[in-house]
Amino acid sequence: MRALFILTAASTLLLAACNKQAEPAQSERSSTEEAIVGHEGITFDKHDHDWGPAPAKNIYASNNLFNQKAPEIIVETWLTEEPKTEGKFVLVDFWATWCGPCRRAIPHLNEIAYVFKDELIVIGLSGDSSADKVRNMKSPVIEYYSGVDTKKRTSAEIGIKGIPHLLLIDPNGKVCWQGFPGGGENKFDSEVVRAIIDAYKDSAK
Repeated sequence: MRALFILTAASTLLLAACNKQAEPAQSERSSTEEAIVGHEGITFDKHDHDWGPAPAKNIYASNNLFNQKAPEIIVETWLTEEPKTEGKFVLVDFWATWCGPCRRAIPHLNEIAYVFKDELIVIGLSGDSSADKVRNMKSPVIEYYSGVDTKKRTSAEIGIKGIPHLLLIDPNGKVCWQGFPGGGENKFDSEVVRAIIDAYKDSAK
């Protein structure tokens, strides 16, 4: 088991969320997996961060970590080399190969990883039942750091209720965006990332 400690650590994702229940067998999967799932999650209006844009309106998780120290990101198996996160923003994508919206998000995350390669590390953390399920996925190709935790320990700590679920962590180890990446008040794209990074830099002046 490897644990990544994040202490110092441009397209809109118009996606639907996958229900975070037991992974269905391949033969049992249907279009219903790609429908928007009704989640119960934290909703809040107050912009309580000391800098930067407001958070997602609905985070679809039991625990609101916005403006709090990020949890330990537990990676059981790295499918790439382990990233060096010091001094960088870190974007963690909680996902699974069986989740259609998660797979559709990968090209967008590839783009974010490329555009912000000097400032941000993207990590795809799969909750699949084995690392081979990610290794054997032919398309889309993941062009950022990738790992697996079959026990979904960090996901359980956060209380994630649907995937994909993003956690953006600043270089000081604080969560500055969390939630299901969608449209409207849950918009998360290159413009949002750029605004967060610029606001962080301005706050450090």
